[in-house]
Amino acid sequence: MKEIIELKRTEMNNLQTNPLPDRDGVLGFLKNTKPLYYIRTNSLQRLYSELFVNNPSENPQINKLEPVLEEYDAIISYPARDDMNALLIKKQLLIRNSPEYQNRIRLYDQYPYLAFNFREPPFISVKEDTTDELLYLGPLPDRFLLLGTIETFNKITGSPACSGNTFPCILLEEKRCPGYCLNAARYENELKEFVLRYFLKINYGLLNSLNKKAAKLHDNLEFARENTINRDIEILDEYYRYLPFYLTIKNLSGTFEHNGVTYSIKNGLMESATIDNRSDTFSAINNYFTDYEKKELLAVPKENFREMWTLYKYFSFHYPEKIDEISRNSLLSIETFVREL
Repeated sequence: MKEIIELKRTEMNNLQTNPLPDRDGVLGFLKNTKPLYYIRTNSLQRLYSELFVNNPSENPQINKLEPVLEEYDAIISYPARDDMNALLIKKQLLIRNSPEYQNRIRLYDQYPYLAFNFREPPFISVKEDTTDELLYLGPLPDRFLLLGTIETFNKITGSPACSGNTFPCILLEEKRCPGYCLNAARYENELKEFVLRYFLKINYGLLNSLNKKAAKLHDNLEFARENTINRDIEILDEYYRYLPFYLTIKNLSGTFEHNGVTYSIKNGLMESATIDNRSDTFSAINNYFTDYEKKELLAVPKENFREMWTLYKYFSFHYPEKIDEISRNSLLSIETFVREL
């Protein structure tokens, strides 16, 4: 692994090539040797280009770093072996330092939640937070994936995709919705079962039928319609890729060893790490779920999403049976909760 690289701002202006490696790591911003902010990345080289070479206005997330980019006088990069090691490095840096902007700049605030309302429209919608009395899932890093998922389910199954404040809407006129808004009380249980069947479970039957339909269209040389179906499959596959994460991550706890480090995980967050009999504990900077409401069973804080996703990917690859067991038990709890709403 390459060594830590520190560069003065004045030095960076004269560089002809990207000085950072194309690998996982943490990038820090300094002012008078004191840390301003740390970012974990899957490519230090790409992040450097996004920040200092490309047009930053092309990336709204990067734009949030404007206060840091105005003040820093040096950067420091910490290359890592992999994503897990980068996460550890960042947490060690945070527990040992107090970066001025770390809690003031929230890069992931634009990540939205999927919200379910079983009593009045909009029944299935995208929300910025979990303040209303609805059932939430998320956040997801892609707003368009959520909107596309709602639209795809509407197109394929006739589920509600309410938008605006005019009810009934054009979906009812086009017979793409059974009209939940006209008689919500009558359709409430039906809507709950629909959400459980499609949004909160991976519906393999639906995916199989779509794949068979696409194959038949291909055989009949109806390529345009096949491409439309394949796009629907891609959207649902991506949504279902995230679903087990929300079903399991809050219940993920335990210890494991990776590349000579013993990690302790509590409620989906890295609690501690031990290397050569030296331990770092991160409970002081972790945001645990001791006070979340039942409506947030499938929702996590936006600022924890990336750390939790890293740990989930590790466990789902190395301990898939554990993930499957937690997912099954979680789904049973969710089903009970939804039906009792």
